[in-house]
Formats: sequence, structure tokens, C-alpha cells
Amino acid sequence: MKLKYYIISLVLATSCGYLASCSDDDDDKIVNSELTFGVDALRVKIGEENKTLIPVAAGEGQYNAFSLDENVAKATIENGEVFVEGFHNGSTHIVVSDAGGHYKRLPIQVYTTDELVLNMQTLDFNCLLGKTESNNQIEVVLGNGGYSVESGDERIRAEISSTVDNEGNETAKVIVRATASKEEYTGIVTVRDQSNCTAEVTVTVKASFDVFTPERIAIIKEITTDYCNIEVAGLTGPRPGYWDYYINSGTHYTGEATENSTCKVGWEYGSGWYYGQAVIEYPETATVGETVNGCTFHYVYAFEASQSYPGYQAQIVRDDAEAIAVLFAKVDIENENIDYGYIVMKK
Repeated sequence: MKLKYYIISLVLATSCGYLASCSDDDDDKIVNSELTFGVDALRVKIGEENKTLIPVAAGEGQYNAFSLDENVAKATIENGEVFVEGFHNGSTHIVVSDAGGHYKRLPIQVYTTDELVLNMQTLDFNCLLGKTESNNQIEVVLGNGGYSVESGDERIRAEISSTVDNEGNETAKVIVRATASKEEYTGIVTVRDQSNCTAEVTVTVKASFDVFTPERIAIIKEITTDYCNIEVAGLTGPRPGYWDYYINSGTHYTGEATENSTCKVGWEYGSGWYYGQAVIEYPETATVGETVNGCTFHYVYAFEASQSYPGYQAQIVRDDAEAIAVLFAKVDIENENIDYGYIVMKK
């Protein structure tokens, strides 16, 4: 132990004198040192069976060595040679001295595996045109920690979500977000660890144009409300929060015919500074379950004039004595976007 501290003191003392006379670029070089290694750095795999020899190219024998971080790696002398055993992923230095009082330190990188392994190699997305969905099912099964990720396609974004336990072990997931385009496409997500091992995931993204699945329609048909229930996606954004306060006031449309041979379903309100409108207007000949074209969505997002958006499709999914429910959507393939929503009105 005394010898170890003597060596540390000698390292510090000599380093101070050396720094006073040399540039920062030569920190690891020792002036007039006859102790040299056959490598500039060493990678050591964790495990006693992976002990690695430090090749001494020149020295005066009777070597001693110690690690600057024994949690990462330790040095031992066996038959007059210096060996390094790795214990934990990370970096440290091994300081070696010889009988002539020379010393030198060697950078050590400790790693777990020679390959990076993920729990999947392919990932499929099927999301609405122009919309973005995320997936966090990719997990690192085996790796060396210090993970990073990059995507080869700007429509696919990826990031690492990791946690480190009390023993320094890292658990990592890859979160992938993909945006659907009008054409199906494939991109590559590359995961890399601190030892520069890599693994790839092939991501395939396909656009869906089916806004309302049968399961979702069934849920909407069962909605019960005192006055109305409105959900809108796209346009200028989701409905403002103050709608919930005023939605029971104003004018409610429950399928009444207009002078334009159309019917209206929805709600509108205007008083002082507060305005709101969400009304779908469709041909009066439309029947329950029928998808009709040529519909117009009238919408006021917040504190602005009413806007009318033509070109929607609509479908009445419920029309009985208690309520009427209408779905509506507008697919813009050229601009890769879908605006959609539904309105349920109590009669």
C-alpha cells in the first residue's frame, strides 16, 4: 500500500514539473522515460477469463501497476508481466512503473460485449396520413452502455430512454416516432454504444386513410351527453378549453334541414369576447350508415371569425329519439394531411 501511494506521489510530482515545460497536447508523454508500451490504449472485456496483457515494449523489469479506478479495472503482476482485468463498463488508466523508477499510464476501455443486441430488427407503423405515432418497444438486450441513436430519414425520429441502477448498470429503450407519408417508405434507425458497437432497426411506415375504425365508431355511438360532445383533430388545433363552459349554451343543431337542402349538426356560440362553432353540414338526403361527399365543416377555433371548410365526407352513425352522431373527415393526399372529428348532439 505504501508503495502504491509512493508511486502516486511520484506521478503527481513528475506531472507538475512536466506540465510546466510542455504543451497540453503531450500530457501523456513522459520526458526521458525508458518505459514504453506496444499500444497507445487497450480495450478489455469484462471477466477474469478475458484478462489482457499490457505489452511492455521497453522497460527495466520488476514492474508494479495499479488502476486509477478499480471499480472499472484492476492491474495484476503475473510472472513479471502486467495484466488488466475488467469489472465494469467505463474508462480508466493503468499506471505502470519499473525498477528504474520510470512510469507510464495507459488508457483502458472496459466493455461487456463485442456486439450490440436489440430485441427486434424490424418495426412497422400504420398511422393516419400526415400523423405521427410513437413506439417504445425496442429494447437493448446486450450492450456496453452509453447509448445513442440516429435515423437515416427525417420523417423517422428516434431517441434513447435509459435508466442506471445503483450498480451503474444501464437499461435502455429506443423511442421511435414516425410520420406517415402518402407513399409507404422504409428507414434505418442505428443504435450505437460507447464501444462503437452498432445495431440497426428497419422501420417501415405505411399511411392509413381509415380515420374511424369499427371499434371507435361503436364507442362514439354509445356516447351519452347532456347536450353535445365534440372532438376535432387538425385545422388550427383541438378545441379551446373555454368551450366546455359555454357548450351547453348557444345554438344546438340536431339534424334540422336548412333552406339549402342540407342538414346541420353541431353547436355555435357567440357573446362578447367568446366565440365557438363546430357544425357539420351535409346533404339532407343522407341516411344512417351512408358516407356522403360535398359536406362543409363550419368552425371557430378561438376569438376569430367563423370559417367554412368544404370538401368533407360525413357519415351519420346514429340518429334516434335521444341523439344524433355524425363523423366527418377530409383527406388531402397531396399535402399529406387528414382533418377529422365527430359530433354527438342530444335531441
